[in-house]
Amino acid sequence: MRRTHLIRHRKPPIAEVIRLDGSSLAFASHDTPHFKPFWHYHPELEFTFITSGSGTRFVGDSVENFVAGDLVFMGRNLPHSWVTPRPVKSLVIQFLPEFLGSSFLSVPEARRLHALFERARRGMKLEGRTQARVAELMFRMNGERHGSLTRVASLLLILEAIAASGEYRLLAVAPFEPSRARGAPRQVNAVLQRVYSNPVDVPSQSEMARSIGMSPQAFSRFFRKNVRLTYSGFVNEYRVSLASKALADGGQKIIDIAYACGFKNLSSFNLQFKRIRGKTPRDYRRAARQGLQQDS
Repeated sequence: MRRTHLIRHRKPPIAEVIRLDGSSLAFASHDTPHFKPFWHYHPELEFTFITSGSGTRFVGDSVENFVAGDLVFMGRNLPHSWVTPRPVKSLVIQFLPEFLGSSFLSVPEARRLHALFERARRGMKLEGRTQARVAELMFRMNGERHGSLTRVASLLLILEAIAASGEYRLLAVAPFEPSRARGAPRQVNAVLQRVYSNPVDVPSQSEMARSIGMSPQAFSRFFRKNVRLTYSGFVNEYRVSLASKALADGGQKIIDIAYACGFKNLSSFNLQFKRIRGKTPRDYRRAARQGLQQDS
């Protein structure tokens, strides 16, 4: 009989305390011999811009190589770590969503930030002209005085540029976590909990619709509106998310992981994993191992 349990992340993330030092945001320029492995999270949102160097980036269940120019925006409490044995230079901004006061997000001009901060909970790799614009503004911030209004203004320009852009790629696969879905409609929570509780034996769309008193057509529209994915797309992405974590841990055979995550056969697993992750499970595991070799 194949094992159907999943291995958890090899180490739980550590809560990091960010020191703002009397400012509404933290800005740092790092020039280090190498990034030490530090799997951590914090309530502050974060921009990390790699200005020089390369290595492996861990954001949620995403494991990717990075090079100079890599620019990522991460939401609150999203675990992350950058690992490299080589010299690395970076610029980092950290701030709370309400960094301009508790009523900041209530003003009409900030309405687009709600959706932006929600997307950032999966990690956003900025690309194209947006990446270039944000990089330019971060370089500008590096020359601005700590605690100055000009530095705050530059951060607002960064947020405005991203909120108005579609030039990004989401990094972490899982769009929901059980503890973070409390604001969703009751029916959505019921569906998510069914999938989370047993990803191997997931009801069909018609069965799930019937369980919450909807027709399949109404359920399809309702689920896509609230989750922004089709039901089957969500199930596949959640299963790939679980598989990504198990592959990074490295203890199980790939075929055992496929079955443990609910895939019926290895070819289906490979197809869905590469479609969502952009690489095969074997290549994904290799990248994760190369990064974690430094974690000792």
